[in-house]
Amino acid sequence: MKTAPSFAFIASAALPVVLAGSSGSASVTPHESYSSSVGVLGCKINTNRVAYWPESVDCNNICVKLSYGGRSVHLLRIDQSEGAHDVSYDAWNYLSTGNSAAQDPTTGGGIAMDYEYVDAGECADLILTDDGKLPLSASNSMNYLASCLDQPSSWVAKNYQLWNVLDPVCQWGCDEKCTLDWPNANQADCPSGLGTAKVLTDTPVYNIQYGSGKTVLASSGEVVNNAAASSGSSVNFSSGGVKITLPGGGSKAAESNEAEAGPEAAQSSSAESTDPTETPAASESVVSATPSGFTTLPASSSAAAAVPTSSGSRSGSGSGSATPSGTGVAVPSASGSGSTAASDSSPSSSGTPGTVQSAGRKQVTIPFAVLLPILTVAFLG
Repeated sequence: MKTAPSFAFIASAALPVVLAGSSGSASVTPHESYSSSVGVLGCKINTNRVAYWPESVDCNNICVKLSYGGRSVHLLRIDQSEGAHDVSYDAWNYLSTGNSAAQDPTTGGGIAMDYEYVDAGECADLILTDDGKLPLSASNSMNYLASCLDQPSSWVAKNYQLWNVLDPVCQWGCDEKCTLDWPNANQADCPSGLGTAKVLTDTPVYNIQYGSGKTVLASSGEVVNNAAASSGSSVNFSSGGVKITLPGGGSKAAESNEAEAGPEAAQSSSAESTDPTETPAASESVVSATPSGFTTLPASSSAAAAVPTSSGSRSGSGSGSATPSGTGVAVPSASGSGSTAASDSSPSSSGTPGTVQSAGRKQVTIPFAVLLPILTVAFLG
């Protein structure tokens, strides 16, 4: 029997404020496991592009441009480390080698890289919500949000959205928006009730495993089928009929640039290489031909979920370590019967694992009258 977790409010530390436009150089280290000290929801951002830095997360300067070797990426600075300048493993791997960690993983320690705090709008494509607002936990982000609402002109105060999700890796809660009547109320109003602790099955967060490049569930460390993250559509003809694999719709990531280079290139100098960040693909739906049209094939995947014991781990102190202190990649629900157990080298996850069903299939019906011209062209053209 699963036990709902208990989460404490996330406090904001009173540390020096980072000035917009400030820049410098730091020894940057890779970070494998996603976390957020202010409760930003990993299932609604690109967790391949996150900065885990010593400064407290403030209400304006949450976007950092990091450059090395003629390449640059933009990062959301939404977690505070204990001293290291950590970044998502995939971002570190791309900057150091020019390749994604999922395709050509490498290992190593601190690398001196140049950084610059830029306007938060330059990280807009890293936020995957339909409205482009920073997704915060209604239960566990209130201390941070209150400090920002006390600065009405701050970027976060103008660009936040509360969700009824309890933890940064989106294991618990209800995937619904909440409203806040500030300053008349300091608790959000959610349709299902604030803090409802249901197991979420269709909002997984994934990490890229350090060294191996494998995609693993952030909740359990279980290796998932990388092929399930493909955003492409395909049509397969067989004796049993026609099967069409469609990318699911509705997410900003799928609508904007599926597996395309990130927008950093347009903001970088002509000498800089394009950041080939693959935005999380939408969940796949598979439909099968029947006499009356097309219907969805049943979903059969399952994934292990662990009951979290805290709102997220913090990265370790010190630079130059060859072992990442943990961020990852948020991608949609994986349909994969080919999952295997995580290797011993994968980071440990807190809590007690249990099995939940992975959701994300979208029902589609296509009349033959619409499909016939397409099939005619496919067979005769």
